[in-house]
Amino acid sequence: MKPPFTVEQFFGVFADYNTTLWPAQVLLTAMALAAIGLVLVPRRWSGVAVSAILAFLWA
Repeated sequence: MKPPFTVEQFFGVFADYNTTLWPAQVLLTAMALAAIGLVLVPRRWSGVAVSAILAFLWA
């Protein structure tokens, strides 16, 4: 079965996505690393903070 797009079109979608989101990728990566840090070094408010970060990333 042949896909309805070329290899160039397929990789073009990823290139467009990365170009569009470039500045935000730094913030999103920092947020993900912060959530991991909060899980590894728990504080009293870590659960709330991790939940808020995950909700933002999933939204």
